[in-house]
Amino acid sequence: AIIGTPLVVVYKSSQFDFRVLHPFISVEYVGLVNLIAQKMVAKELIQENLTPENLSAELFSLLDDNINRRTRERLKKIKESLGDGGAARRSAIEILKEIKAHF
Repeated sequence: AIIGTPLVVVYKSSQFDFRVLHPFISVEYVGLVNLIAQKMVAKELIQENLTPENLSAELFSLLDDNINRRTRERLKKIKESLGDGGAARRSAIEILKEIKAHF
């Protein structure tokens, strides 16, 4: 995301892990780019939504000129919001704020 390349966020774990941990997860997004933006910038395919068909459809959609351009513009704004140097630290602080707000 930081280099501006459109992406799809994917996450899949064992059903056991997902069922045990899911109740403790209270963030709206799992992808760092979406957490920072506080909105869906990169499509997230989680657990049963992560199928070869869904992933290929999302990746092919990113090849559409309008979608690709719009996604690159959003990613550029996110990168600019992080500023120069220290972005990882500022991101970590924001993530910790979100975690603390939910516990």
